[in-house]
Amino acid sequence: MADALQECLSQFPKIDSLKPEQKQAMEPLLAGQDVMAILQTGFGKSLIYQMFCMAKLSSNANASVLVLSPLNSIIEEQVNELNDLGLPSVQLKENDADCLKAISEGKFRFIFCSG
Repeated sequence: MADALQECLSQFPKIDSLKPEQKQAMEPLLAGQDVMAILQTGFGKSLIYQMFCMAKLSSNANASVLVLSPLNSIIEEQVNELNDLGLPSVQLKENDADCLKAISEGKFRFIFCSG
């Protein structure tokens, strides 16, 4: 799995390497354990789950990840970043039949929604 994560990191052109705290959070994830990473704003918490999900998705071409986030502004930012990287992502909004249809057709790898 470490090789898959390194390959995933290469898809993030602005990031050369993981910070020690990111690596520390990745180790239990790779071992199948739950992780709670409490890090400051802008530290790179999203990269931790994005890379792990990408590594898992690489072994299943039909899989998608559902991401729950409390803020629409964070969702919009992450959807834009992932789409810019060529990873089809969408924000699921209430009563959006076209979006639901596209999700059911497997057109997105990352599906974001707020609670």
